[in-house]
Amino acid sequence: MYIRVLFLFLLFILSQSVLSAQEVSNPLEDLRNKAIKVYIDCSICDLDYLRENIQFVNYVRLEQEADVYILVTSQQTASRGNEYSFFFIGQNRFIGQYDTLKMITNISETSDEKRIKSTQIIKVGLIKYAA
Repeated sequence: MYIRVLFLFLLFILSQSVLSAQEVSNPLEDLRNKAIKVYIDCSICDLDYLRENIQFVNYVRLEQEADVYILVTSQQTASRGNEYSFFFIGQNRFIGQYDTLKMITNISETSDEKRIKSTQIIKVGLIKYAA
């Protein structure tokens, strides 16, 4: 009888510690769940590089799910460089908030330099929404 009571007591203590451990939330996971959702429509962007270097947002696959829809367009300049327009379109909780940032590249810039510049432009554009 004593062994049964001891066994039940230990089982009760262990179950309480497991339940309390499940209630503790991970602060990083909480931040990730509250982060803005972003959809990027960009033919020149390296999306893997963006995901590695802009980690304060959640990337979504459907534009309807996004809080911020980023559309990137380009046109050639007279000096054979390119002008890129980054349109930040607020959706869901940011509806009605729009921004446009521009980036000009010249013909001598490498693709890596363009990738770094475009990532910086996107970071700057997203700060307003993340704040």
